[in-house]
Amino acid sequence: MPTNSEGLLSIDDDVKIRTLQIIMGTVEREFRAAAGRPPKADDVMDFYALAIGALLDADTRLHTEEDFHLGALTAANHIKSRAIQMRASHDAHGRSFYEVITAKIDEIFEQSERPH
Repeated sequence: MPTNSEGLLSIDDDVKIRTLQIIMGTVEREFRAAAGRPPKADDVMDFYALAIGALLDADTRLHTEEDFHLGALTAANHIKSRAIQMRASHDAHGRSFYEVITAKIDEIFEQSERPH
């Protein structure tokens, strides 16, 4: 994925991706431990929606329903842009970033369930 070439944001994509790998791994592990199986995609999306909702709630410039709507549209535009970037950058095996992360988590779970 390209690094922040527009200069609109202050954190490089490489840092964001490394951090996302950690967070995604933690979310997947916690949800699997709670449910005893891989989580549903809607549960994972709802988790990230909670995070975005918390950011919008904390934004002191948002006061009206229209303000919150515009904030949500901004989030949706970020999500759409990232999804398009990620679709274009599937790995050599055609796997998505999410599939690569969850495959690693599956591997960790399998190793931890093997008798030592």
